[in-house]
Amino acid sequence: VVLQRSHHSVARSDQRHGTGGGVVDVTDHPEINDLVLASDLAILDYSSLRFDYAITGKPMVFFVPDLEKYEQELRGFLFPFEESAPGPVVRDSSELPALVRDRSWVAEHADAYAAFNERFNRFHDGRAAARVVDGLLGWDA
Repeated sequence: VVLQRSHHSVARSDQRHGTGGGVVDVTDHPEINDLVLASDLAILDYSSLRFDYAITGKPMVFFVPDLEKYEQELRGFLFPFEESAPGPVVRDSSELPALVRDRSWVAEHADAYAAFNERFNRFHDGRAAARVVDGLLGWDA
């Protein structure tokens, strides 16, 4: 089963993709974290969900058919997208089924995944709230 969640701007429009054949549209599901927990793998684009999803340790594939246009004409990036992606970056949707079925690539991206988490999630250790309180009160964290 594939859970498909469209961007919130698409959710409010008539541009939703069709479902069926094992694809379930969960765009209206109110809590993304439920879907993260229920999933085995994420196919993402430029979504910031990659930062939260990385905490799970589950594999991610980045489907970005318009990467150059996005980078040069639309929004751009704060850091090089392809270099920092903790999983395969693909531009052609025909590559996705094989990546979902055969996950031998996961081991190949383990170092990139670890580097991504070290860079962006290094303080995810269960002590974040304590550090905030300690910082506000001037205590040592």
